[in-house]
Amino acid sequence: MAIVLRGIHVESQSTLVVLSCIFGFLNATVRMMAPSLGAPARGVSTALFVFVFNGLMLWLCKEFVHGFHLTSEIDGVIAAVILTVVSFVRIQVRMRVKPITRF
Repeated sequence: MAIVLRGIHVESQSTLVVLSCIFGFLNATVRMMAPSLGAPARGVSTALFVFVFNGLMLWLCKEFVHGFHLTSEIDGVIAAVILTVVSFVRIQVRMRVKPITRF
């Protein structure tokens, strides 16, 4: 994403690997709590909740991963939008692909 959005700076490939691991871990652990956290947001929009969730994950990663920087809040918002769109497309593709079952 640092190539697409100039406001994100990753100092090295090792920082990118650490960032990916921490983002994935936070995403997996916090997403388990998402149904209970998102219950009030059902009336608003699931996409809005996912957008806010992705923004929170970016902020947490920025705080915990040395070498990962967001130049401004606008860059964080744009990155959250990109993550939300990619997540939505990934879910739509996964729902359309039927698993192969062999008996």
